[in-house]
Formats: sequence, structure tokens, C-alpha cells
Amino acid sequence: MAKQSNRLSWRRQPNETGLARVCQYTRGYDLRIGNDRLASVGPNGRHAERGWNWYASEDTDRGIAWKNSAAEGRSFATAEEAKADAESYIRGCLGLPAKRRPSSKEAPATAEKEGK
Repeated sequence: MAKQSNRLSWRRQPNETGLARVCQYTRGYDLRIGNDRLASVGPNGRHAERGWNWYASEDTDRGIAWKNSAAEGRSFATAEEAKADAESYIRGCLGLPAKRRPSSKEAPATAEKEGK
């Protein structure tokens, strides 16, 4: 049996198949550990212009409680904002440290090193 990864990763939800693909709406994203989906991010309704929401499925083995940002009245302007909020919730449930995001101060320093 292959060892299953414990790394959190985002995957794009699959395309519709056949004739349904002609009128496919904006696809969302799934946060996974291996093949297990922990959270999903999707457009509010069928159109991304209305904002993005996320939900986490209940997983008692991992200590994740069901949560839905739309049920709490929260909507996000972009998919990236919704993904960041969902991932921080899942990381908190799993006891993982917060994901380190590069600050705007680090970017110029990297550019200076590459220029030399």
C-alpha cells in the first residue's frame, strides 16, 4: 500500500463532461489531504461575480466540525480570500501552524538578490 501524504493541497474541481460542459459554471476548489476532501470553496450561486463561499465537511476522526461561511453570512470577494479563510480554519482544527505568507517587505529583498 502506498503511503498517503499528510500535506494540505488545493485542487481545482473537475470539469463537467459531455453536453453539460457547454453551460458549465465557474468551478471551485477542494482542500485535500491525500484523496480526502476537507473543505470546498465555490462561487456564490453559479457566478463568481456574486462572491465566494466555503464549507468544511465534518470529520470527527480529524476533529473538524462542519462549518459554512454562507451560513454565517460571510462572503469573500475572491476565491483566494475564501481559500485562505478555509485553510486557516482547517489548520486550526488539525493543530497545524498557520501558513506563512510572504510579506511585502520580503519581495524587494529577493529581487535585489536576483539582480546581483
